[in-house]
Amino acid sequence: MDIFGKRTQLNKIKAEAKLLTEQISNAERNCNHTFGKTEDDSFITSQPMLGTMRLDRENSRGSDPVFTCDYGDVTKKRWKRTCSKCGKVTRTEKTKPTGQVADFD
Repeated sequence: MDIFGKRTQLNKIKAEAKLLTEQISNAERNCNHTFGKTEDDSFITSQPMLGTMRLDRENSRGSDPVFTCDYGDVTKKRWKRTCSKCGKVTRTEKTKPTGQVADFD
């Protein structure tokens, strides 16, 4: 298949994907959601550690100082729930004032 045939095939696939995305959005919008059990969906992210910022003299040039710091892994709490009718997944990082209970608006 030449490059023009591949380009035509790619455009056709993009159009089909756009149509399917619109159909899914419409189904989710019109669904009377029935969400199942809330599941823990925590994830690990890298975050700068407080008090570790320092001047990097090797990479600084003239009046353009470069600062570096140490990073550490932090676990972010997150919860998710899935609709049993349409498959829509909602996530939240909010908790209710009573503690570690997920707060879906």
